[in-house]
Parts: sequence; structure tokens; C-alpha cells
Amino acid sequence: MAAFVGLGQAFRYRATVANAGPLDSDGAVVTTALDAGLANTTWTCTATGDASCLAAGSGDLNATIDLPVSGQAEFVIEAELIDGGPDETVTSSTTITAPANPPDPNPANNSDQATNRTGIFADGFE
Repeated sequence: MAAFVGLGQAFRYRATVANAGPLDSDGAVVTTALDAGLANTTWTCTATGDASCLAAGSGDLNATIDLPVSGQAEFVIEAELIDGGPDETVTSSTTITAPANPPDPNPANNSDQATNRTGIFADGFE
């Protein structure tokens, strides 16, 4: 069961980007579009497999990263719920934009979104 998140509490999103190859991707840009009900955003990045990223920041995520083949970067994004009542949702998305050269062989997998319920009955009535 997911925890109840009320006004003033933190939502946490995790976004992982990885390069399956066949070529390195230097200068890719990772961005988020957070729900208007969220504010006071901070984020951290942990890179593995010789990938590189800025370790942390605040505000909307807009980070340039280098992803060699088999490299990965994991972003943890936290934001405070400032607007959301019982039985409402917040939706946020993360997108990676690959550099033009080399071209991304599979751009269809470059974004994802999460929708979370807020309010006292976030997981239904029991």
C-alpha cells in the first residue's frame, strides 16, 4: 500500500536513463515536467558505467548528461505537494533528448510519466 501524501509532504519520483548502445551518447538532456500541484523541487543524480551527470540541483530538472554504451544515470526528484485534495492526482513526466549526432536508434523509449493519487483515500477506502 502506498503512503498517504498530504499537503506540505514530499512526493518522490525516480527516473533512470540508460544507453543500450550501439554508440555513446554525449550531451543528452534530461528534463521533467512536474504537476502544477508540486513545488520546492530538488533532485540528485547517481551515474554508473562511466556515465556522468551533475550530482544535484533544485528547481525543474534540466540536466545534460553523458551516457556511454551501458552507462546509466538515476535521478531522484523530490517535490512538495502544495495543491491536492482528497482523491486527486498529480502527474509528472521525465524525458531524455538525445543529441542529433549520433542519432538515437529508438527515440520511442525516451519519456515516461507517473500519476500518483493524493488525499486521505489515496489507496481507496478500507
